[in-house]
Amino acid sequence: MFKKDVLLTSNYDLSNKERKDIIKKLKTNSSLNKDIIEYILKNLTEMTCDKTNNKKRIISYKGNPILFEYDKELFYPTVYLLNMFPTLVNKVALIYDETDTYLDNGADLMMKGVINKDQFKQQTFKLGEIMAIQTVKG
Repeated sequence: MFKKDVLLTSNYDLSNKERKDIIKKLKTNSSLNKDIIEYILKNLTEMTCDKTNNKKRIISYKGNPILFEYDKELFYPTVYLLNMFPTLVNKVALIYDETDTYLDNGADLMMKGVINKDQFKQQTFKLGEIMAIQTVKG
């Protein structure tokens, strides 16, 4: 998942206040579905936090990573969370099965790998907007 090795330096249960603060920050991100964020706040209560050697945090629910801190207090959903809630963010495009292997190895997504190219070209993107790329397999 990460280019460089990440060592976990500590693990603790999130307090209700800390969990609410993180959810509040997620709600300010216009590219996330607010209804799903509200659902997460009410239902995913047993969250833990792993701190890494590079001072980032990984938020987990029942041992499964759901959010990771990219920049100071800026959280992004993990692939696991997107599988749980496919409508959490907008999807950009469907890509061919073969493209997955290249993306897993760090390649950039090129238009050749996108199935619905016409729809993809019509979309507009905002700086900092969170988008998901959907594969053929979902």
